Amino acid sequence: MTAQPIEQAAQPRYPEKTLADVVRILTGDVDDDVREEFQAALATAGSAAKCCNCFDPLTELVEAWWPRAVFWTEPEGARRILADADDIMRNGLGDRPRHPASEVFAAWEERHGQKLNVKL
Repeated sequence: MTAQPIEQAAQPRYPEKTLADVVRILTGDVDDDVREEFQAALATAGSAAKCCNCFDPLTELVEAWWPRAVFWTEPEGARRILADADDIMRNGLGDRPRHPASEVFAAWEERHGQKLNVKL
């Protein structure tokens, strides 16, 4: 009898830190304002790259926008987080559970197996 592998929850596949992947995510299923802002930044970086005859503006664009591409990897989750943040901004925390920073840091350290370099 052989042991069956333990199934783990599938982690979202983050986009590669490349122009193609950042463009794929941020021109896909994202909010209109995010798409428009990114497309304007992409056009500006493309023009700057042509002017300097180099890739530096496009590399800088990827560095600046990759975190947002990661955020929008799961559009439903991103929209849920944004709606929750908007609700908190409008109405306060309400009855949401509150956790002391020490608990949050301890949970993160346990999950990731390394210490955070923060002071409480």
